[in-house]
Amino acid sequence: MSLKMKFLGGAGQVEGSALLLQSKNSNFLLDYGVSLGNHKGDPPVFPNHVSPKSLSGISLSHSHLDHCGAIPHLYISGHMNCYITKPTLDQVSLLINDFLKLSGNYLTYERKELEKMKSNSHFLNFGDEVKVSNSPFTVKLLDAGHIPGSSQIIINDGKHRILYTGNVNSVETRLQPAMDFNYGELDAIVCESTYAGTSHPDRKQEEKNFVNKVQEVVDNGGIAQVPAFAIGRSQEILLILTENNYKGNIYMDGMAVKAADLYSTYDKQFVKDPDSLKRALKRTTMIRDSRDRNAVSGPGVIISPAGMLGGGTAIHYLSQIYDNPKNAIFMVGFQAPGTSGYRLLNEKTIYMRGKKRKVKAGAYMFKFSSHIDQNGFEKLFKSIKGNPTVFVMHGEEHKLEYLMNYISQEIGLKSCSPELGNEYDISSNSSI
Repeated sequence: MSLKMKFLGGAGQVEGSALLLQSKNSNFLLDYGVSLGNHKGDPPVFPNHVSPKSLSGISLSHSHLDHCGAIPHLYISGHMNCYITKPTLDQVSLLINDFLKLSGNYLTYERKELEKMKSNSHFLNFGDEVKVSNSPFTVKLLDAGHIPGSSQIIINDGKHRILYTGNVNSVETRLQPAMDFNYGELDAIVCESTYAGTSHPDRKQEEKNFVNKVQEVVDNGGIAQVPAFAIGRSQEILLILTENNYKGNIYMDGMAVKAADLYSTYDKQFVKDPDSLKRALKRTTMIRDSRDRNAVSGPGVIISPAGMLGGGTAIHYLSQIYDNPKNAIFMVGFQAPGTSGYRLLNEKTIYMRGKKRKVKAGAYMFKFSSHIDQNGFEKLFKSIKGNPTVFVMHGEEHKLEYLMNYISQEIGLKSCSPELGNEYDISSNSSI
């Protein structure tokens, strides 16, 4: 039985992940994300086309737009089942609704397609394996450790077992356990490479340094602003503060509040310590309405999206604090070149109401990545059983090259970095 893989997105680039599996006249799709670009207002770029009516099903690794942002488009004419965790669908709903508000003029779908996707979703828990109707495929989800509900996906067509990692993290965080390495025998692996060849700082030490600096700013009468990604990172920052005994006011605003409300309803399968999260949320002032921002006064920490200062409520707070050297802005995630966050860290400038302004507040970078680093990759590949071919994607060119060379030279597995549109026959272990 032949099994083919076609790379519709995420090949040779970081964004827009999409992978099509074809077996016995059945097609199954893994992720269908968009590429957003680094600048506000850039139109989203969709992956290569796939006929929705040809699909037996979809599985989604997690809710970030570069993995899910094009999926509703498929429900304009498609009716296929989507195999997903409940937290992932909850977060998809948040992010896609916001995406429609911000980029609706560029999108081919509307809210009704999102609702159609939701009505066709089948919830899986980690470890569940289910048969895809009218196809040879089964789907199994394993914890990816990336954000709540994020999954690694194992697809089995009866003869081949394929691991699609999505985005993974091998180190546990305050919010998430580490990824699951219990794969069994594999015939192929499709793996992210975002931080290949890179070592993240020791997480506990990074937490301590971050909280100490935040505490110093607040004790000195300043405001510590933390622009953070709404999904996962904002809630982790909250836990880092409370679990490291930060003393002072904490405020949370924007979509991070809605995500925190969702996370407070999840059990230990999807959030590492639900009780710690609930305690942290109780001591946090949640800003649910723009009028509530009047409550933000005096020294304290403000956690709000967007994580690269590309929009969101973070811009409101930045405009209030940037001109005072007592205050500080703490960046806690990757800052793409060309973004406002990158400019802040490298030039100490921002654009405010169309004018370039010098930032007098402090600007600091702390690295709390939710992606696997090179140490994690070594653990991952040393745990692999079988003799799978590894397809490396979701990374910059030098990262793809580094991981591909490591896999072939150090691990002894065949590896390649597909280009967009490439098709491979897993059965014959060859490109088409």
